[in-house]
Amino acid sequence: MNLRTCRAPSRSSTRSACPVRHGPHAVLAAALAICLALPACGGEPPDPAVAGDVAPPPAIGTPTRQRSGRAARADTPDDPAAEARFLDLVAAWENAADDPANERALAAILATGKDGAARLVRWLAEGDENQRDSANKLLVLMGADAVPALVELAARPGDTQGDAAHLLDKLLPLWRGSAIGPDVCRALVACLDGPESYDARNALELARPAVAAVVPELVERWRASWTDDDASDGGALEILVAAGPDARAAAAAALEALESDDTERRVNGGLLLASIGATTPADLARLVALLAAAPLEDSAWDRREGVLQALASWGDAAGSAAPKIEAFLDRAFPKNIRIAAAEALAAMPGAAQSFVTTAALLAWNDDEDDRVRSILRDSVLARSSPEALGAAIRELPMDRVQNAMNWAEFRAESATGDRRAELIRVGEIARARMAASPDAEERLRAPWFRVETPSRAPDWLVALLDDPDMRVRSGTTYSLARIVGTDTARILDVAGPIATDRIWSGDAICAIGVLAERDPRALAALLALVADPALEDPPRDLAVRVLGDGTSPIPGNHPAARAVVARAVLAGPYTGDATRALLRFDGGLAAFVDTIRGELGPPPGRVATEAPYIIVAAVAAAGPKAEPLRGSLTAWGGEPGRRALDALRGGGAEILRNGGDDEATFRRLLAAGPEARGWIAAFADGLSWPPPDWLGPAVASAGIEAEVLAAAQGRIDGIPAKTQLKGALRLAPLLAPRPAADALVAVFASDPSQFAEVVWELKLVARRDPAAVSPEFVASLFRQADTYDNLRDRIYALAAALGRRGEPLVPILRERRTSDRPLDAVWSAIVLFHATGNPEEAMTAIRPLLERPDRGSVFVPWDAVGDVLTTVPLSKADRALVLGALPRATFAAPRTTIVRALGALGAEAAPLVPSLRAILSQEFGGAGDRDDEVALGIATCRVLDGLGPAARDALPDLRRWIALTIDSDGTTAAGAAAIRAIETSGR
Repeated sequence: MNLRTCRAPSRSSTRSACPVRHGPHAVLAAALAICLALPACGGEPPDPAVAGDVAPPPAIGTPTRQRSGRAARADTPDDPAAEARFLDLVAAWENAADDPANERALAAILATGKDGAARLVRWLAEGDENQRDSANKLLVLMGADAVPALVELAARPGDTQGDAAHLLDKLLPLWRGSAIGPDVCRALVACLDGPESYDARNALELARPAVAAVVPELVERWRASWTDDDASDGGALEILVAAGPDARAAAAAALEALESDDTERRVNGGLLLASIGATTPADLARLVALLAAAPLEDSAWDRREGVLQALASWGDAAGSAAPKIEAFLDRAFPKNIRIAAAEALAAMPGAAQSFVTTAALLAWNDDEDDRVRSILRDSVLARSSPEALGAAIRELPMDRVQNAMNWAEFRAESATGDRRAELIRVGEIARARMAASPDAEERLRAPWFRVETPSRAPDWLVALLDDPDMRVRSGTTYSLARIVGTDTARILDVAGPIATDRIWSGDAICAIGVLAERDPRALAALLALVADPALEDPPRDLAVRVLGDGTSPIPGNHPAARAVVARAVLAGPYTGDATRALLRFDGGLAAFVDTIRGELGPPPGRVATEAPYIIVAAVAAAGPKAEPLRGSLTAWGGEPGRRALDALRGGGAEILRNGGDDEATFRRLLAAGPEARGWIAAFADGLSWPPPDWLGPAVASAGIEAEVLAAAQGRIDGIPAKTQLKGALRLAPLLAPRPAADALVAVFASDPSQFAEVVWELKLVARRDPAAVSPEFVASLFRQADTYDNLRDRIYALAAALGRRGEPLVPILRERRTSDRPLDAVWSAIVLFHATGNPEEAMTAIRPLLERPDRGSVFVPWDAVGDVLTTVPLSKADRALVLGALPRATFAAPRTTIVRALGALGAEAAPLVPSLRAILSQEFGGAGDRDDEVALGIATCRVLDGLGPAARDALPDLRRWIALTIDSDGTTAAGAAAIRAIETSGR
């Protein structure tokens, strides 16, 4: 278009994100522009034919250096000819038909430097709408050269202040750490009174460290609002809070506000002091004095809450105030005060030992507020010594001792080293206290050890064998049986009579089973229980299960017990355990055949229908011992059973020793012949999951692709179809990518109800090898997307994993790109980026979300948005957009996404340290999903880690966050790494 004749968009359009007008070769283009805009070394201008359709303009503005020994001619600001040349140059940039010409024109404009920027700023203030529109776009691209002129414009009262503030906000990364930063902040403060002050406020909130220069002015604005209820401070308070420790000069005003009688002022003063952190000892004394400034019945609770929040930001520097803070844990105070007191103490690791008993009373009280309990348990008690905790436990009411015991042992399960030993010791102290209780219900819970078996039996546990309550004696036998070296005869004397009780026999029978593995006397007692005709079904079933848990052969002849176990194979309810028990006997295989001989006739029941599966699982381990019975076995197993037995004969004697459902059995099954490997899917569902480390390589190298595919298609005779499909789903992802994909697609064809798991696993396969998954299959899933509406995000994730192999999906994606459903619109744009490699496909959809990250967050795939922001090369404008998005984000998911993107920006994220501190301070408040909060906190720590010393102000928040999240996966390591990077980098 012609800049001097065409109408420009309305002025409101200048507030939108500026389009990126330079390509990936901007540096080269800038160098070319210098040659175009200034005389060449030989004194001759470049040939217009070479330069393209942009004529080489005369030099504009004062040159920054001499060329060829001559100074270039300078334009005067009011030179009409220079104005016309500059106007033509901008018009050429607007009208360039091809990218190279556009880049040459843009480079020529950028080469004019500060003088060209001053001309553009004059257009912004005095030009027509078309000139203002062009100026808005070009000033962002001119970068730091535009800042001085924009500062002058922002300082002038009038309508143009909003434009200047808007552009300075976009150029924030270029000036906040430079020498001109304080001048920019002063100019932006003048813009706070304008009708469009949002951009000025946003820039000042992110302008650390430069914002420190205007703290006195901001304090005066805040003070002025105290005396006039209708007056506004123009956002000064929010800017001071965002400045954090850089606003130390505001501490006096904040204390004065906290001491006032105005409720809102007190709240704001506490908020500002909490953001500033530690200041001077005199300020600490004033804060402590405020804790006792009003009697208990005073209504000014928010003052105390503000003081406690401020003291929390001091950390151990306020440790001397810990005793006074402890008093506010009393339940006489409101919930918000108790929470603030707990958080303040949590931020003072050095204070933990001094009040552990008081904290323990609250932390293990079921009636206490959940938030207070969580803070005290995880931050204060976790730092205390076993001796201090033991002393506290001995003073607890009995109804809280079990809570302490459960807490210690639960923490011990995930702890390691000395910390684990300390927690086990705390649990033992609690158990001993319960064992001494006069209440049988409390003594009943004392024997169980959740974490690990001690090396010797404590005296208080042995004493419980003589407890008058049978339930306590039963539980004690099991705990003692697990401790090697205890008196077997004593335990059997106690457990034997209890084992026949219909209700309370469980612990006693399990105790006999544990002892039976190492003492023949206990094995004889267990067999007697199994064979006892008077024993009722519940304890008998349990005795058979316990017998099946053993591994050693049972010597001697025990026909009665063997017959009971053989019948249990068919009658259930624990067929697998009974099978393993039966095969421990001499002659157990013959007993099994004799038992089933008359049980498999018509009408076919479960056993008849699944006979091959049961026979192979139960008797293949007999190996050569099966030879005399082959006729009987194949009569019920049919052809599949015969083939399986043939394959397992001889060398397969140990393949199914444990019934086919443990890892050792499966490992042996993989190594068997082809016929035996055909049964692997039948037993895969019994494996522990996630799979053990050895399983993936073993499956990948076993050559079982055909067997897994057959199971996925339900083609293995004698094995229930559902069992085959479950086994195929377990094994397919462990194969090489292409056969894995074929098997997963076959599972979906056999049972579409497996959609969610099939698509999830296919995505993981595609990430290994995009060529393994057929785009046509993914296209078919899109055609069925409405059927799986709540799982459509999995289809998009699978399509994104195809990468450039997803190009055949582009027509479908472009159609969905225009959907009025946010999920389809955003996801399709993201997948288009992966399929085409064009970042603009994804950024077009993401930019509006970053401008308003709280809009539609429920429907947006924020994880995928984060993937794009961390992989797509971001333009300068997009990087500024990411930096500006975090303070506006209000939901957990957008914050997680933006924090991930900040990690990719590196040092540019330094001005957002206040926002990152706020995330660490605000999370774990009881709202939202705990896992999401942990993930967000860890991501925030990693950003601070990368910033090093620039994030020093976040140290108190990091230490408090570690305290609040102790024992959560990855939190301690991430926080500690960030602290090390901040404290040691740059020394």
